[in-house]
Amino acid sequence: MHSLILRCDKAIFQEEGLEQVTIRKFADKAGYNSATFNNYFLEISHLLFFATMRSMQDYTNELLVT
Repeated sequence: MHSLILRCDKAIFQEEGLEQVTIRKFADKAGYNSATFNNYFLEISHLLFFATMRSMQDYTNELLVT
């Protein structure tokens, strides 16, 4: 579930920007109720931290390939 939620991060960041990210938008994109997020993330900053780390991992993987 945790990884499913984080898969939605890129689409939301690209469509609306980091400042516009909300738990409700993640929930809608993932197809879950926003209350479900409280089982996996303490607050929006917790969600954003993991989403940012995932993006950084994608970036570093690209660096290693080139």
